[in-house]
Amino acid sequence: MVVYLSPFGGVGAQFFDNTGNPLAGGKIYSYAAGTNTPQATYTTYLGNVAHSNPIILDAAGRTPAGGEIWLNATQVYKFVLQTSTNVLIGTFDNITGPGSLVFTIDDFTGNGSQVTFTLSNTPYSKDITFVYINGVYQNKNTYNIAGNTLVFTTAPPNTSTIEIMYLQQIQPVGVDDFTGDGATTVFTLSGSPLTENATFVFINGVYQQKNTYTVVGTTLTFSTAPPNTSIIEVVYT
Repeated sequence: MVVYLSPFGGVGAQFFDNTGNPLAGGKIYSYAAGTNTPQATYTTYLGNVAHSNPIILDAAGRTPAGGEIWLNATQVYKFVLQTSTNVLIGTFDNITGPGSLVFTIDDFTGNGSQVTFTLSNTPYSKDITFVYINGVYQNKNTYNIAGNTLVFTTAPPNTSTIEIMYLQQIQPVGVDDFTGDGATTVFTLSGSPLTENATFVFINGVYQQKNTYTVVGTTLTFSTAPPNTSIIEVVYT
């Protein structure tokens, strides 16, 4: 299973209540997007150990079990954040992993009777489609999508301008592991990160600030060599 680092509390995040205090014992519920159907999140990039649902935050308001939240790449999520006494802090819907997002835009003209339109590509999910008629956003209950076919419940007006923007593709997260020798500062990744900001580097499980290394193409260079026998993990999109 391919998993993505969650953009919601993904790594090392600390949560707070509405008065600014660490959200000790707070709860993170994860659901399928737009529903109250529980949906699993995972503790590491291996995707083989699920978090509890809800995730119970530690005394500092951080995610336990390594401080990471990973998402199934084939699913879209809704997160609900509550205090330990079930007071709602916030709801965050239609969350996907921070992979390389490829959006497509298709334009059509309504004729007052046509309800079916063929898109140039297949959307990743209906939940990540944005439809506008004459610049007005259309709620998702006004149309359905099957494959690359979009069907409106009511035909758009004659001469109306229809714009359909949708997520076409998500690029999986890359993970490379290395072992430090106390001298080597340059490591070659198996793929090219989109940007240096799309990298997450850990040495013996400790997150490394981005001012401690540079990334150019597939080359990662530390300003100081990682210690001998240290375990280096590089996660990137």
